[in-house]
Amino acid sequence: MKHLDEVRLMTAIIRDEGAVIENGLHKMYKDHLGYWTIGYGKLVDPEAGGGLTEHEAQFLLKNTLSDMWDELQSSLPWIVEKHEEVQEALLNMCYNLGITRLLKFKKMLAAIEADNPDEAYAQALDSKWARQVGQRAQRIADIFKAEL
Repeated sequence: MKHLDEVRLMTAIIRDEGAVIENGLHKMYKDHLGYWTIGYGKLVDPEAGGGLTEHEAQFLLKNTLSDMWDELQSSLPWIVEKHEEVQEALLNMCYNLGITRLLKFKKMLAAIEADNPDEAYAQALDSKWARQVGQRAQRIADIFKAEL
């Protein structure tokens, strides 16, 4: 789109497509043909051939991880001092649980902050979350044990 005025084009699309936004979040809505849509007219209804490309899905993932990293640093300032693998493991948990539920792992987080690998490992696995996600929790707990 180098030869196009991207700002002008996006402004026109936003105006013409509209969106459903509640509490700052774009919500899915049915367009004038009854197909599920999100954002500014992005067709996601599988019955109409909609969905996300791999590029779009990875773009969303990168942006979400960036936002979550900011939330983690704000909520757990000590995280920047930990090994990169521990940071990634906590970000993985945050992506799965959301920041609010992750912060309920008070004993695990305290153990990570105190560089107590055995306690962090045990606390990560002693949870409903670990029973629900199985191998994901085991991989994350193993990182805490190895990298703290």
